[in-house]
Amino acid sequence: MFAGMNSSALAAACVRLANLTTVDVNAFTANPAILLDMSDPLVLSSLVRALVGSSGEALLPVIEQAKTANAAQMAAIGSGLGRAAN
Repeated sequence: MFAGMNSSALAAACVRLANLTTVDVNAFTANPAILLDMSDPLVLSSLVRALVGSSGEALLPVIEQAKTANAAQMAAIGSGLGRAAN
């Protein structure tokens, strides 16, 4: 899902999908640093929501990435985590 997608396409996919596939979650957990490549806060927030809402396996890698994120990325990650919890 991540490869070859621009920010708008990824945001649309994340908003549309209630659950990501195991393949998508595994692609993220294999390379969690890709999370911080998202430059649009809405895309980042939506991706976090989709990842964590789809699999508990994604939670720890998301938290680890938040530790190295800048302030805007941290806010987007926090928003995504909050939306996943609801």
